[in-house]
Amino acid sequence: MGRRDFDNYGTHPGLARWAVRHAIELAAISDNHLARILEPCCGDTAPFASAGREMGLRPHGYDVRPVDPPLWRDQGPDHLYRETSAAEFDEVWWDQPRFDVIATNPPFRIGESVIRRSLELLCPYGAAAFLTKMAFLGTQDRSKLYLERPPAEVWILTARPSFTGDGKTDMAQEYCFIFWVGTALDEMRRKWEGQTRIHWIDNKPLMTEEEAKQRVRIEKEDADG
Repeated sequence: MGRRDFDNYGTHPGLARWAVRHAIELAAISDNHLARILEPCCGDTAPFASAGREMGLRPHGYDVRPVDPPLWRDQGPDHLYRETSAAEFDEVWWDQPRFDVIATNPPFRIGESVIRRSLELLCPYGAAAFLTKMAFLGTQDRSKLYLERPPAEVWILTARPSFTGDGKTDMAQEYCFIFWVGTALDEMRRKWEGQTRIHWIDNKPLMTEEEAKQRVRIEKEDADG
């Protein structure tokens, strides 16, 4: 099966680093070296878990592509991820210590189940970040999630990110990061801040200079028709 079968589109490392860094800022972490980051749906490169490792967190990843039998792959100290079925993620690490940071770009079709399970695994003073299409904020079915557990923040990306490696973007889609905090922080947030905060981020500076130039060329070509 190809990358489209499981929405296996890699996230730009610059975006992943920004999201993990902001999640750490939202969380109440006393020592990064004792904190654990989980990246569900980590794919081949595990960009969010790798970003967490750069910042001193103990990285863990979990993929959702089916492999028979399931495989554990060693990605360095304290970083193991398993390729298995999406359904099994509902049961993974149930009895394990909870995670201080959870961050991922989940497949759209299983995004809600991944988010719900991730929030169950998030420690009370942790934070979670999910990169999604803006359309994920809609529909009546998903509204139940937002009413039950309102996000802390939504950050709208002003530049469409590329997931293809060649700088090209899906001109029909806009993207955002949705951040949640753990139950203890969420209780305080609702008391003092109230509703979900909406922000915009210019994510172009997160790209390399060459990537930025390539993006300008592509946007100009698209505009010229």
